[in-house]
Amino acid sequence: MASYEKRNSGLWAVRFITIDDGQVKHKRLSGFERKKDAEAAYIKYTQEHKKTEADPNKMTFGDLYASFWSIKESELKHSSLRSNDEVIKKYILPHFENLLIENITVEKILEWKRDIYAKGFSFEYLKRIYSNLNAIFRFGNNVYNIPNVASRAKNFKNTSASKVMLFWTENEFLRFISCADNLIYKAFFSFLYLTGARRGEALALIWNDIDFANGTVYISKQCDFHETGTTYVIYDTPKNESSVRTIYMPKNLCVLLIKLKSVTSGDFVFNNSRPLPPENIRRYLKIYCEKSGVKKIRLHDFRHSHASLLINKGNDILAVAQRLGHKNIEQTLNTYAHFFPDKQKELLKSLEIDLDNQ
Repeated sequence: MASYEKRNSGLWAVRFITIDDGQVKHKRLSGFERKKDAEAAYIKYTQEHKKTEADPNKMTFGDLYASFWSIKESELKHSSLRSNDEVIKKYILPHFENLLIENITVEKILEWKRDIYAKGFSFEYLKRIYSNLNAIFRFGNNVYNIPNVASRAKNFKNTSASKVMLFWTENEFLRFISCADNLIYKAFFSFLYLTGARRGEALALIWNDIDFANGTVYISKQCDFHETGTTYVIYDTPKNESSVRTIYMPKNLCVLLIKLKSVTSGDFVFNNSRPLPPENIRRYLKIYCEKSGVKKIRLHDFRHSHASLLINKGNDILAVAQRLGHKNIEQTLNTYAHFFPDKQKELLKSLEIDLDNQ
């Protein structure tokens, strides 16, 4: 089976697998103006090299992964590539890399699932690991007609109670922030609550992103930490295209950030020469929650709290969606529909028209 793609140059290419000196190798023919020209070139090649056509089932999983990744490199942004590659290399390749595709059965996938499940990962992380395995086999099925045994083994099941979306009311946040005795963390937590920015977006900010004259902050990057929390990467694109946005900040937040800037010297808004480490953020969050007596929430719940605050103060849903960097209004509604106050009684008042006055 062959895979056809249109390159950035506008020309077509065809990818397939051959056997050269007994080794499975990836072949690409490119430079065709039309797809049918690439198809004809592939047919011609296979006719001239009949003895070197590869049997997909004789590929190893590592061969399939290499073919899969060569395509994905042109489709995914760098941050997604790196995070998915780490998952695959840690939890998938060690089990399957050297196995022939024909020897990977549903039973072997189920055995692998048991090993991964025993590591005690969260359900969300288990889903992410499986999704990468399934994506590789789905690619193999589409391109090389390889059976997708991963789909037959199915994804992990959620055996734990679903997480409840938590949020703070305005009063709860004020109690929390009144206990923040460290200026950097007071500014950081206030920024999350009053802008709805994601953690990675906030940590990537430098002072040049903030326009104090107009009271705005420009969100265009994200910060991603490795699992150890000791190293970080700044990506020049946030989560998605709609996440690139300019956010207006309230005056109280501007005043707090100006105060922070006056006592710092580094480029990063939050923590001078490098972003705040995640483990330190979690520690201070816990300390201030305990001091203030408010319920403990996750860092991402600051974003939910911001949405709740805006919605319950009667702000337009489109404005809320744009401020949060959502792709569309539907995403906002699907996530925060339960935050909207019941408007049914107000709606009925609009329908009380005089039917008898005719």
